Amino acid sequence: MHKPSSKPARCARTDAEEPVPGLGRQNTVLIIALVCLIVSVAAAIFARQTLDYPAVMFLNRFATRSVLFDYVMIALNLDLVQGAALVAGIWLVWFEVPEPASRARVAAGVIAASFAGLTSRGLQLVLPPFPRPIHDPALLFVQPHGVSPESLRYYDAFPSDHATLLFGLAMTIAIIRPGIAVAAFTWALIVSLSRVYVGYHFISDITGGAGLGVAIVCVSQLPAIRCFCLVFARWATERPGAFYAVAFLATFSVASMFDDIRAVGKGLTKLLH
Repeated sequence: MHKPSSKPARCARTDAEEPVPGLGRQNTVLIIALVCLIVSVAAAIFARQTLDYPAVMFLNRFATRSVLFDYVMIALNLDLVQGAALVAGIWLVWFEVPEPASRARVAAGVIAASFAGLTSRGLQLVLPPFPRPIHDPALLFVQPHGVSPESLRYYDAFPSDHATLLFGLAMTIAIIRPGIAVAAFTWALIVSLSRVYVGYHFISDITGGAGLGVAIVCVSQLPAIRCFCLVFARWATERPGAFYAVAFLATFSVASMFDDIRAVGKGLTKLLH
């Protein structure tokens, strides 16, 4: 007699096949994100002086006027401060949606946002050099209090990997909880604009990174990808201790912008060379 299989049903027959709420809106957001990315590339290459410079110099008018304000802007650039609020939002939506299909969408979004950040960093290495405002000789940039002139000197600016990750996480939250999407995107925008204020990025760096992060997260919601991410939802149910131990380490790395991992990578690169 044939023994019934104890394995879960194939992914195609599971709740991963359920339609994604607001799919039409996500498609619209994907198109907007791609347009932002394309326009930002064009602006970074052809319109730095006519578009990016005026925006940076407008914000730079307020530099050094208030020591407190300058240091608040610097504090917003601390890795853990930037990502912690959005990672907290990720945990909020994870626990508010216990069904596997929704948790698969959360996992897919977080992985996609992290991948988008890595992609953004890779683009910085292969695209033509884009100096940051603080290092651009064409700008008479006034450094806010506490900003070192050597900050990020050897790193290109476009697209912003921080904006990529932050807006990718905000989009993940928006997919599950549209009601708090405004708060998530507002925080990502505030943090990103603080990086423009201190001279780390131009506006096109931010919009390009945001477009890249949002676009990749939207793509991550395709059924095949969400199907794969069901494994994380099942793991959380079947082995919660192991899952949440790993998830804590993973989301801590995301909240800190993978700072420790990048430091290890830099060390290994120097060692190999």
